[in-house]
Amino acid sequence: MPAKFSPSINVLRDEGQDFGYIETPNAQRVANEILSGEQNGIHSFQLIGSYGTGKSAFLLAFANALTGKAKHFGIKAEKKQPKVISLVGEYRSLLSFLAEQFEVKGKQPTYQQVFDAIHERYEKAGHLYLIMDEFGKFLEHAAKHDPEREMFFIQQLAEFANKPDRRITLVVSLHQSIDAYGSAISTAQRMEWRKVQGRLRELPFNEPIEQLITSRQGSYRKRSRWCRRDWTLWLSRSWQRSTPCSRTTKRLGPKKN
Repeated sequence: MPAKFSPSINVLRDEGQDFGYIETPNAQRVANEILSGEQNGIHSFQLIGSYGTGKSAFLLAFANALTGKAKHFGIKAEKKQPKVISLVGEYRSLLSFLAEQFEVKGKQPTYQQVFDAIHERYEKAGHLYLIMDEFGKFLEHAAKHDPEREMFFIQQLAEFANKPDRRITLVVSLHQSIDAYGSAISTAQRMEWRKVQGRLRELPFNEPIEQLITSRQGSYRKRSRWCRRDWTLWLSRSWQRSTPCSRTTKRLGPKKN
């Protein structure tokens, strides 16, 4: 049975699933930059792209390829596969969120406790990817709740990952630049936010419209059960919708005389 392309990709829920991902030149370029980061000494990345351009789908396909669950981006299976931890952002403190995810005990976890917990996972695996989709939710929260403390933690997290002798890679996705999320904070605070932005390498992820349509057409041809209504709706809404036809909807194909 052919894979179904979901209109709502979730890197945590859909981990390991075959969802019919089709690579684009832009996605391959971004994957290459992340993969070559260890050789270049850059281990922290921010994917920036507007809604509906396939960031979540890319992150899921990238994670699946790293763990040998799919073949994408020319990634070859390693004898010892890297540990990939995929997370989805929430409107809350990033520090408390990661403390919870990495099972740090205590009501008020410190930066170091969180870093120690991440490092423990890294030591067990020997190679760690920390992927966080919808990272902007943490920034939206940080802008209104103790922005200095939250942004300093993000800066420290990026520097922790960027240490040359560690095989730790941090990848986050955003809808706009980090600086843009802090538009309502003070000038002094925005200066600190810009420092954080410089710790994560920017990777633009805006697919050309013609590339998106071509990719979705290729995916469409593999799925004979789509319908005319769904195909039109899919292109008009972020280009990632496909559902089985309802009984009352006409099938795609030549009209009967």
